[in-house]
Amino acid sequence: MNYLHINNMRFHSFHGVMANEGIVGGEYSVSFKIGYDFSLAAQKDDIAGAIDYGYVYQLVKEEMKIKSQLIEHVAQRIQDRVLKAFPMILTMETAVTKYNPPIEGVLDSATVVLNYSAETK
Repeated sequence: MNYLHINNMRFHSFHGVMANEGIVGGEYSVSFKIGYDFSLAAQKDDIAGAIDYGYVYQLVKEEMKIKSQLIEHVAQRIQDRVLKAFPMILTMETAVTKYNPPIEGVLDSATVVLNYSAETK
């Protein structure tokens, strides 16, 4: 299978359970590993057979603007939106990372990863 990796799209968003997270916000990243057949795009140099990662970025940006308590929920919304936009996706790994979450202790980041397979849909 062929894969497209879209790595570390960065956003300042307002997700979290703590009240101050909805005011101050925090730093997040979103990444994908998308499996699909892009052989036609590779052979013909035509975006019609490819995933437009600029459009993926716009979809993710819109979802990141919607406040949520949990990054699990954010990841699911993002994955659903991208899958709807690109029905040719066969597999997809969606990762949402929250940097420096406000806990009592030192933690660089927390990441949730969702996996999708058209075979188990």
